[in-house]
Amino acid sequence: MQTPRDDRSNPDQSLGQTAWASARHAARLDTETGVWLRASLRPAFEASNTLRGLKARLAKKGVYLSQGPGGLILRDIQTRAAICSLDFLGINRRAMQ
Repeated sequence: MQTPRDDRSNPDQSLGQTAWASARHAARLDTETGVWLRASLRPAFEASNTLRGLKARLAKKGVYLSQGPGGLILRDIQTRAAICSLDFLGINRRAMQ
């Protein structure tokens, strides 16, 4: 899976800042952040019929999918910091296929 690169069309991303930039500082996500992540990102998964569409929707949110030790994880586009697993979001990887 290719890693998304800098998108100069988004002013926040061109400055190297995304909503997820602080993810690398947190060893564990708190409950509020978890709820916010689910509310922000689940619609991208639900609205996508193809992997290409999902990648595009996630990139607009400042994240991308990466293979991790326990399955797919979300990473910040700018910092490449791991944010959370799909399990954490309540998304079943098999349902995506």
